[in-house]
Amino acid sequence: MRDAILRCTAAWLHVIAMSTAARADPDTRQIGVGLLAGMSSERDPLGGVRGVFRIADAGPGALRAISQLLYARWRDPVDVAHRWDVLAGSAAVEYVTPVSSPFFIATGAGIGYDVVHDNYDHPTSGHAWGTARISPTLSVGAFDVGLHVQLVYSDRLTVLGELGIDYFIN
Repeated sequence: MRDAILRCTAAWLHVIAMSTAARADPDTRQIGVGLLAGMSSERDPLGGVRGVFRIADAGPGALRAISQLLYARWRDPVDVAHRWDVLAGSAAVEYVTPVSSPFFIATGAGIGYDVVHDNYDHPTSGHAWGTARISPTLSVGAFDVGLHVQLVYSDRLTVLGELGIDYFIN
């Protein structure tokens, strides 16, 4: 069974490598849109959308701007009827480094703002935060599939892990 899994994995990686041979390099594509799903270190599920915009070449890689909008719903463990809806927008700059075709790593930093509303009609609140991010990514044709890990700091440190799929328009 183990050998069959290894052969299937090797065949899958070979198909990916062959299908990406004629693709544009990740650092030359201009505009992408994507979907994200993940979880925070506080075990809150989250989902969202993002935009990817190439800024400029930089050495062997490129600089990109990332805009991201995430949504999460938190429930009070003591009062299960009480919930908070959080909408978090952010902007970041990242450096894309090719590792080996079709893999690359993107690292960067950014800022964001949360808007928090609860169902008990408390006043809506919000706060600013900063983030550092790293994204190991597999490029397949016009698509990127990445694991995005963000360290978010406002009044405390939170880790976000997201699986994202981006589609590049050009």
